[in-house]
Parts: sequence; C-alpha cells; structure tokens
Amino acid sequence: MKRTLALAAIILSLAGCAAKNNPSLPPALTAAQTAAEYRTEAATLQLAPGWTWPAEPIAAKAPDGNDNVYEPGFGKQAADFYWYCSWSARILDPAVTETDRKVALDNVVKIKEKYYYLTALADDSKPILDSVLNSTQLGDYAPLKNDFELNCGR
Repeated sequence: MKRTLALAAIILSLAGCAAKNNPSLPPALTAAQTAAEYRTEAATLQLAPGWTWPAEPIAAKAPDGNDNVYEPGFGKQAADFYWYCSWSARILDPAVTETDRKVALDNVVKIKEKYYYLTALADDSKPILDSVLNSTQLGDYAPLKNDFELNCGR
C-alpha cells in the first residue's frame, strides 16, 4: 500500500512538472491577474438590486496555503456567473413584483450571450442550463431555484 501511495505521489509530482513546462498548455494567471480579469468583466455588467461585487472575488491561496493559479478566462466567467446568480436571486425573491421579475428574467436569459455560456461552459452542460432557462421562461422556477441553491452559494 505504501509503495502504491509513493508511486502515486511521484506520478502526480511529475505531472505537475510536465504541466509547468508544456508549451501547449495556456499560460497560468496569478490570482491578482485573474481578479483584474474579473473586475474588467464586472465593469460591463449590472448586478440585480441589492447585490454588490465581492471585494475579493478570486481566492489567492489554496486550502494548503499554496498560491492559486488560474486559466485565462476564469475571472471573466466567474464574473458572468456571479451576475447570473444575482438576477436568478431576483427572480426567486417572493417579494419582487411581477414587473421586476420580468426584468430579472430578461437579464437571466442573457447569460447565453456571455463568455460564461459561449466559451467557458462545457458543450454537454449547455442543454442543462438551456432547460433551466426554458423552464424559468415558462414560469416554472423550481429548476432555477435548484441551480441557484447548488451553484450560487449565497
């Protein structure tokens, strides 16, 4: 068992070295660079009323204390998703008027125009989000509520 664990550790270490030296991989961004990417995207988006952008949107450190690195585009998709969550919350708020809920719905479906949907979301996940959006447009908010509770973490 110890030999297997040691071998696994060596393989993972070598994989990490290979990833650092592999020119076919995209360059890694620091947390500060990713946060700048996030803020640039956030500047193009209006959050739902009552929501504000997080002061520290990107974690600089991993749970083990090491610095995090990110793939280019992560900050942009994270801002898009936070924006989507803000408008999803607005739809799900029972105190919101139908007029305001319609405005929120108009915003939520615009996620399909954002980097998150167009580039970051895996192709096999798009039909799932499409289904959530279609149900929401038809007045069934249960799939949106489930998505919000699972993924928005607020």
